[in-house]
Amino acid sequence: MNRLMMRTLGLAVLLALTATAAWAGSGERQGTSGATELLIPVGARGSALGGTATSNVTGIEASFWNPAGLGSMEGTEALFTHTQYIADMSVNYAAIAVKAGGLGTLGFSAKVLSIGDIIVTTEQAPDGTGEIMSPTFGVFGVYVLLLPLLGYRVATFVFVLGCSFLLEPPRRAGLWLRGFGLAGVTALATHFVFEDYLAVLLPRGSWTGF
Repeated sequence: MNRLMMRTLGLAVLLALTATAAWAGSGERQGTSGATELLIPVGARGSALGGTATSNVTGIEASFWNPAGLGSMEGTEALFTHTQYIADMSVNYAAIAVKAGGLGTLGFSAKVLSIGDIIVTTEQAPDGTGEIMSPTFGVFGVYVLLLPLLGYRVATFVFVLGCSFLLEPPRRAGLWLRGFGLAGVTALATHFVFEDYLAVLLPRGSWTGF
């Protein structure tokens, strides 16, 4: 028995020493990935802590790192940041959130990335056409935490339904059915995973009762 345990331990140590990093995607696709400006951090505390800030962030910085942290606010908070990024790019971020009593927490945020001046080039004019463009990307988010009123299931349903319709506006009956179906499946999956499998009691809404 001792020899078996020693062999097992030795094999585990050998596997641990030979383990290498695993990549979820290819680094060769970095230049073709979309919306990478969303990954640029904002806020002094969150930028210093990096991704670890998502686990315990509270206050207005939670509007970027983890919107659920807005639920712990007790008053009104605002955040304005300006970051001088690489290659003459700049990032401006503004957010405000207010505790709205029984309604929960209402918040709004805006993030604007200014690329700076870029020389316009074409296949016929690889050295430049003489034109200069200054692209700017903006991301706007509204966080409404209405769990005390709607409850977790209804809030999940409304959130997924709204996101699906914003990403692809329903112009035919099939898209309407797909949006409602996706929202319903997501809400049911959340219920079964958390309450039935993990035995976690999700908050009920005072308006809906479930």
